[in-house]
Amino acid sequence: MVRTVDPQVITLDIMMPRMNGWDVAAALREDPSTADIKLIMLTARAQEADVKRGARIGVDYYLTKPFDPDELITVVQKLAAGQPV
Repeated sequence: MVRTVDPQVITLDIMMPRMNGWDVAAALREDPSTADIKLIMLTARAQEADVKRGARIGVDYYLTKPFDPDELITVVQKLAAGQPV
């Protein structure tokens, strides 16, 4: 589906059905055709180990729940525009 839609930014949760967010993010980073898509991990898992794991995988932004919807919008806009967050 990602190859068909060709998104600029994808939001993932760690706890998802079938495939967790960690595995999806890793698979996207490993595939040259999707490796440059910006990834936001939006999750309730706020422990430092989780944030570090996201960084190791290559997640561009880690946002924990509860979150400010305005922050999410700003992050998506900046990442889509190629700006630093």
